[in-house]
This record gives sequence, C-alpha cells and structure tokens, in this order.
Amino acid sequence: MGMTLDDIKTKIGRRVGDPLLDTYADEVQDYFEQALTTLVRKTGDKSLVPVYLNEITPLLKTKDITLTFVNNISFYTISKDNFPDLMQIYKIIKSTSRNNKIYTYLPLDTFNLIVKNSDVTPVGIQRYWTMDGFLLRIYSIETTEYIKIEYISNPKPSEWNTTDDFVNDLGYGYGFIIDCIELASSLLRRQIGIEG
Repeated sequence: MGMTLDDIKTKIGRRVGDPLLDTYADEVQDYFEQALTTLVRKTGDKSLVPVYLNEITPLLKTKDITLTFVNNISFYTISKDNFPDLMQIYKIIKSTSRNNKIYTYLPLDTFNLIVKNSDVTPVGIQRYWTMDGFLLRIYSIETTEYIKIEYISNPKPSEWNTTDDFVNDLGYGYGFIIDCIELASSLLRRQIGIEG
C-alpha cells in the first residue's frame, strides 16, 4: 500500500474537518514535516536508538572514521563539513569485522566521571562514547581505532513532490507514515482549537 504526499495531506485534512484542504492547505504539510521530524527523533527509554529505526531507513546513514587516542581519549568534531545533514548520532560500532568492540553511550557527566576515575578503564572489547556539544568523545585503551558512526540525517522536504510515494518510492514504513499523519492531525487540531 502506497502513500503519496497528496494522500498524506488529504488524510490530515480529513482528520481536521477539511477534507478538500480549502482552509488549512498551507498548514498541512508544515505539520506533517513537524510530525515526521518529531517521530524520527523519538527514542526508547535510556536509548539513543530511534523507536522507528526499521521504518525510517531513507534517513539512516553511516560514516567511517579513524580515531587516534591520546591518554585513552579521542575527540572528533562534528561539523557541517563532515556531517552535512546530521540530525542525531545513535550508535557507534567497529567498522571492521575483526576485533569487534562494544561502544556504550554515556551521558557526558557519567563519561567524565569514568575518565577521571583511574580505577575504571575500558577493558577487553568495552568502549565508551559521549557527545559534548559538537564534539564526539570516545574512551578506549587503543591508540587507533576504526569506527562506523550510525546516524539519522535530516529529512529534506524541499526534495519531496506531491507524487512521491513515501512507502514504495522513498522507503518509509507504512505504520510510521500513519503515525506521522496522526501526530500532524493532532498538532493541527490543537492549533485551530478543536482539541485541547
């Protein structure tokens, strides 16, 4: 079952009492974009992995990088030059199949406590990572590591056209698009005062 942008707009319009989009035509796509972005960023409890991971594959990307460590820490600056469409990093893995490592995300304050505590160092296959603004920080006992960063890219609504099928052409999950329609409808109903 497909779902074009026109279909999506019509479904949102129906849910707000404007099936022909006579009144809210301009707002419908804005609310759909807002809903899609909100749901793409939605993660599980204490996880960076998106809830809809298997349904947002058009936005999932990877980047291989080489890190050099000084005093067990490596820094990698995230910028528009090396990640031009980055929305959110959700996972780091070893980029080669040999000597697999486990990279565990930690909040910045926890990461800093572990780094400062000389009794706690990554052992065996364990590694730690965090984000400090635009700075990716990784704690490891290696001197060099090759990693793969898995991330979500920003959607590009300017590249959508009304006949793009979000399911069959663009590759989004049908259930995800339906949830986006529901959220967009709810947001628009609240804006126009139909829903509290």
